[in-house]
Amino acid sequence: MEPPDNYEIVTFAEKLKASTKEADVFEAYGTLLAYGFSDKIPPCFTYSCAIESQTKEVAKTSEDKKKVCGMIYDPTTGDLLGAAQLQFEGMEGNLSLVSSFRHKCKPKECYLETIVVSEAARGKGIGSKLLKWCDEQALANECKEITLEVLAANKGATALYERKGYVIDPKSDSFVDSFIEAACLGVLFCRCTTTHFMRKSLI
Repeated sequence: MEPPDNYEIVTFAEKLKASTKEADVFEAYGTLLAYGFSDKIPPCFTYSCAIESQTKEVAKTSEDKKKVCGMIYDPTTGDLLGAAQLQFEGMEGNLSLVSSFRHKCKPKECYLETIVVSEAARGKGIGSKLLKWCDEQALANECKEITLEVLAANKGATALYERKGYVIDPKSDSFVDSFIEAACLGVLFCRCTTTHFMRKSLI
């Protein structure tokens, strides 16, 4: 399903520039991330704590990354429906992670750091529209590939990425790497998890 044509993508930077209340933009994005990644919230966290934490993190986003964060708002209600944050070589990684877990882009690599769609907007083509925008941004920056990480347990997201041309890097699924990652993330987030590293060639 394709979203209506009037569902346009604006960047985080553009939205902040057009808004008279930056705090509301930060909070809307933080709330979207908190609910969109609820499976990653430590059991000891409440949603209000997660929203507050995510809002603080997005407020720290560097200016260059704000320019490559695409957002889709409902033109009628003004609600934030989805967002995708990209990272290119030389840009800082995800500030919500400890530095050792932040991705570092290689030359000609575009990393899809986060993509999230609100529960109410799922199944309406918002995610596909954002992924297409990511492809366009990567090509505009002369990248040869887009990469991302997805929870191995998230079969729906993995299937969507595969339909869009992403493939699982088999090197990311070695027993040793997955075990170490699961152990480390389990300590950090009070739950065990493994991820798939996926890539999509643009050449």
